[in-house]
Amino acid sequence: MTAARWTAWDGLTSSVTADGFIALACWFALDARRDPRRLRVGVLLLAAALVGNGITMVRREGRRLGNLLSGLLGLLLLEFFALAVLAVLTESYRLILWLLAVMVPAGYLAFGFSAYLLWSWLYQRGVRRWAKPTGAVVVLGSGLVGGRVSPLLASRLDVGRTVFEHARGVEPAVVVREDRSRTTQQNLGYTRRLLAERGVTGSVTVVTNNFHAFRAATLLRRTEMEGHVVGAPTAGYYWPSATIREYVALLRDGGWLTVAGLVLAGSPLVVLAVVTVAG
Repeated sequence: MTAARWTAWDGLTSSVTADGFIALACWFALDARRDPRRLRVGVLLLAAALVGNGITMVRREGRRLGNLLSGLLGLLLLEFFALAVLAVLTESYRLILWLLAVMVPAGYLAFGFSAYLLWSWLYQRGVRRWAKPTGAVVVLGSGLVGGRVSPLLASRLDVGRTVFEHARGVEPAVVVREDRSRTTQQNLGYTRRLLAERGVTGSVTVVTNNFHAFRAATLLRRTEMEGHVVGAPTAGYYWPSATIREYVALLRDGGWLTVAGLVLAGSPLVVLAVVTVAG
């Protein structure tokens, strides 16, 4: 594929943004009541968009697992759709039962993901409207690329500077670097100690990327720090995989609650597997 065609492809798949995903899902979900075929079309379009986005992610960001999530999800949707069509055409009731059993845990995860998107959207807009003045601005770190600031970190720094300049009650600019952490929770925990050592009290404004804002807010609460999280803009092509990765991280943070939910949701699949083996 030529460079010009790759540029056009990147432009198309980069347009798959947060608002676009939400609008697409809502539109097809509401319209499917009048015409069930629209739901099938919606699933195919979403799957194709995810696969296309996955290709763009691999080209731009490399083949790390975190960059493959949107493409893998799109392929799973396409595979499920193909199996559903095959089950109907062949009238395979056993395959239909398996697909229905798979839909229970898949639906559980999809519902949780939808709730996560909604709460993340509401949180970020609520922060922009009702956030109070803070005593410090904390810009969460991000990995360097070739020793240079990555686009993700650059967007966080830009928003952090803007928040700092417009915040009321912020002391004259003092930059303190926290360089020991390896995770967001460690970053917040070490920052809390640094602020306490310097006598900085009150709430803080934490700056990260928009896909990470909601989870960062939950971690901020765990560290018992007062404040809120502001999300910096993220490139459209990067958002889907990053958001899926954040949802997986939230499930991991849920611990035994997540395990219990998955066990309950997956019980029909387990029962069907046992019956199939026993039969």
